Amino acid sequence: MKHGISERTPGVPRRTACTALLACALPAAAPAQPSTPELPPYRFGVPPWQKDLTGDDIKGYYKPMLDELQAKLGRRILLVGARDYAEILLLLADGKIDLASISPVPYLMARHKNPGITMILTELSWNADRSAKHDYYEGYIVTLKSRTDINKLEDLKGKKFAFVARESTSGFVVPKNMLAQKGLDWETLFAKSFFLGSHPRVTDALVAGSVDAAATWDFNLSQAVAKHGDVFKVLAESGHIPNLGVAVHSSVKMTDRHTIQQTLTQIDPGKLKGLSAAGYVVRPPETYDRIGRLLD
Repeated sequence: MKHGISERTPGVPRRTACTALLACALPAAAPAQPSTPELPPYRFGVPPWQKDLTGDDIKGYYKPMLDELQAKLGRRILLVGARDYAEILLLLADGKIDLASISPVPYLMARHKNPGITMILTELSWNADRSAKHDYYEGYIVTLKSRTDINKLEDLKGKKFAFVARESTSGFVVPKNMLAQKGLDWETLFAKSFFLGSHPRVTDALVAGSVDAAATWDFNLSQAVAKHGDVFKVLAESGHIPNLGVAVHSSVKMTDRHTIQQTLTQIDPGKLKGLSAAGYVVRPPETYDRIGRLLD
């Protein structure tokens, strides 16, 4: 296994946006109308589920989409990779990034710290047979098919379990609630529990035999099947969770918000290849309120 396992819950990192894993600048597309003087760039935060890729890989995936935004906005966009979920919510809440691709729980935590944070777009994702797009995803608690001793959540008693991060929606908050609905307290259920920082790490740890079961989401599970083969067994499904979206800091002008919405809701899906998004839609803020109630 490439990454070691740490039992330490990730703390809040002390680092600035431009010391994150990515080179900060994305090559700029020619603006629609050159500005004099040049407008300051917008900083776009990337979620930590991407962090097991190289910086060049991540820039390559995001470049077509951000090139489109740069051209329509007439200003550069710098790509910033968050080290973990705690970092991306703090960077957004503190205004050290202007936009972020962010999942429900980090978004709600950022909004709690700074009520000016707004989710302006929700991702669309393909269903299993790619016949339709929807604005939600599924969280899973999984083990390996080879584990004939684990067939239901109650069988996890005394086992080792991998979460993603305490700020992760499908990597902690939702599965914790799934267990609680069965009368299971995660803090006493497992012999050991780990917070590994990203979804690929939890499925890698599961395949390596370092843990007995793990929490993840459908996008990562499909990537893990492509990487490791059809070796996973789903013990429980979450039901619909609102998709990741694009959230903005209060400093982003209203006219720019509208431009971002218009650009991404009409973007060629081919420019999103490799990303979790298959498109974007505008949804009302209360779409995410149900997840907020799980934080109480």
